Amino acid sequence: MGQVITFYSYKGGVGRTMALANIATLLVQWGHKVLLVDWDLEAPGLEFYFQDFINVQAVTQQRGLVDLLVDAERDPDDSFSSAAVNWQDMVVEIAVPDARERIHLITAGRRDQSGSYFDRVTQLDWASFYEKKGGFLIERLRSEWKKNYDYVLVDSRTGITDIGGICTIQLPDVLVLLFTSTEQSLKGIVEVASKANAARRELPFDRYSLNCLPVPSRFDSNEEFTISRQWLQRFAEALKDIYDDWLPRSIDRRQFLEVTKIPYSSYFSFGEKLPVIEQGTTDPTGLGYAYENIATILSDKFESVEELLSNRDGLVAEQLPPTSQARIFIAHSSTDKALVLDLYDRLKEAGYRPWLDYKDLLPGQSLPQEIEKAIDHSDVILVCLSSRSMESFDHGYVTEELKIVLNKYAERPRKELHLVPIRFDDFSVPNFDQAEYGVNLRHIQWMDYWVEGSFKQLIRVIEWTTRENQ
Repeated sequence: MGQVITFYSYKGGVGRTMALANIATLLVQWGHKVLLVDWDLEAPGLEFYFQDFINVQAVTQQRGLVDLLVDAERDPDDSFSSAAVNWQDMVVEIAVPDARERIHLITAGRRDQSGSYFDRVTQLDWASFYEKKGGFLIERLRSEWKKNYDYVLVDSRTGITDIGGICTIQLPDVLVLLFTSTEQSLKGIVEVASKANAARRELPFDRYSLNCLPVPSRFDSNEEFTISRQWLQRFAEALKDIYDDWLPRSIDRRQFLEVTKIPYSSYFSFGEKLPVIEQGTTDPTGLGYAYENIATILSDKFESVEELLSNRDGLVAEQLPPTSQARIFIAHSSTDKALVLDLYDRLKEAGYRPWLDYKDLLPGQSLPQEIEKAIDHSDVILVCLSSRSMESFDHGYVTEELKIVLNKYAERPRKELHLVPIRFDDFSVPNFDQAEYGVNLRHIQWMDYWVEGSFKQLIRVIEWTTRENQ
């Protein structure tokens, strides 16, 4: 199930839409399915950030969000079951460089020379819309989008408006709050975050708590260093309640603001640009680098934010799609069948080629022969054990599979084949007789799979191993 992320700013001119477009570009480059929805109906134009990849004039002639909403309001069927609410026909596909997936975009609506677009916007009666159970239509759209995409990025109207309320209260799982170094901008997003969380508790729909990510934008720390330090301190104090919901107490809020602020760039202040493509993401002072930090927090779902300070490049690397299609042999005991099947599925979903007897052994095939063949074609061996499977070891019973695997590993050059022993729970590793098994697993570092973040660590090991073997 995907996430809906609303990009909101209390004041205009903070670079909200630019941030959304660049972060969307990074997310599709990382292999995610992304839908953009231009909900800034009074000031539409999200498509202009992709003008190098689409025909903007043609795109603005297509039906979009306001057309769907106005037609739904006029529809006599309160169930909104007619073709008027078929959003799939409105999707614009955008191919950006170095991306496995295409960005999908629903524009604000059809705009032609007649000016009918703005007539439709002003005619939209939100009170009437919700009287006709329009809230359930919004909920239906939200549910369908989350089923079809990993991330739905919503560009919201500024200020306190009906549209802003939909985008900040009903729609999002995450609220990205962009603001500048002014009291209006700062206090505005703090107030909106507070009201959004309170209003969500009154919704007739189930909702988890709303994570809010404050993002200082157009922040110039080069020209006025002292003043910029003072503003960062002001931000840290004003945003305490927002950060307390998800930021570990061990992290200094001001330090975290340093890595989540978007710097001011005079060059990128002209026109609609994508610095993540034009500039890249390697310059720590650049906009692309800053957008990558924010995209990483969202892609990582706020789980390891402390690593943005201590291991930034490693955390970013974990968000990237696997660069290899490593072949992975999974050795195990039948007592751990459920655990290894789950591991197999996760590796498969990550783009690797795991081998597991339950999944890959065909009727009539010889288990020992197929094990040897699979190992010969593998890049990584995972030896998976638990306290339950080790009970048989303690009584002198070890599967023939494990003996074959470890002896086969001992025969191969270390550069060609990497072995990772995995503990599914806490137990003491026994002393494997090297003469019998070919290798003593006590002499190899084990991975504790029950520890949070272990699968990400495993991916990192697989990727490192594959690069070393090339």
